[in-house]
Amino acid sequence: MIRIWLCLGLCLMGFLCSAQNFEADLEKMQNAYVSISDFHFKMKIRHFTSPQSNSPVATETMEACKSGEQVIFRTDDYQILVNNECMISLAKANKVMVYAPFGEYNEEPESLDTEQIMPEVDSLLQQFESIIFKGITSGLKHYRLTSPNAMIMQMDLFIDPTEFLIRKTVLLYHPRLFPDNQKVEIDYILTDVNPDFPTGYFAETQFVDRQDDELVPSKGYQAYTLVVNTPFEFEPETGQ
Repeated sequence: MIRIWLCLGLCLMGFLCSAQNFEADLEKMQNAYVSISDFHFKMKIRHFTSPQSNSPVATETMEACKSGEQVIFRTDDYQILVNNECMISLAKANKVMVYAPFGEYNEEPESLDTEQIMPEVDSLLQQFESIIFKGITSGLKHYRLTSPNAMIMQMDLFIDPTEFLIRKTVLLYHPRLFPDNQKVEIDYILTDVNPDFPTGYFAETQFVDRQDDELVPSKGYQAYTLVVNTPFEFEPETGQ
């Protein structure tokens, strides 16, 4: 019995130590992401049928670029551009492009901030029942967060110990909720926090051209149907 209590005590001490270390590292991560103004992130996302599987059933890429208030967000299926003049969204599957200029009554959407990427420290700690430091894996700090009855049963985070940026995430989903997609691996294949974007990288002219005062898809997107959302116009109500 003494051995059992001793083992439980050592396990509890290990959990508390891991939780405290993780909380400190998570705060450093939040500070690191909040301090970033411009960035270029690229991720490869792989889906697996089971935790033991090493052969993905689907692979997709995701890319996010930001310079000042200008943003480009890309996936395999969609692309969104936001600059100082307009917002353009493209759906690749049905070849539709939507152009929305910013006018007096069309408000610009909130800019993508890196602090939106990171969850609050307390909320993340409360989501998981156990936090274990697994050591250094390929030069990265490896934390494993588990909650057996939750939708996300396990989350493995691989953190750069110098810059405190996430380099890899592995998610295990509850098999009753996601029987065919139980594991998702996210690799950050590009993490550039000092990007040097070429001139015109965020220009709408890469997607649309103006011909005789009419917008048309540019050369690389002529197969797309262009939908133009004009700024809202209305007359304010007057008193009776």
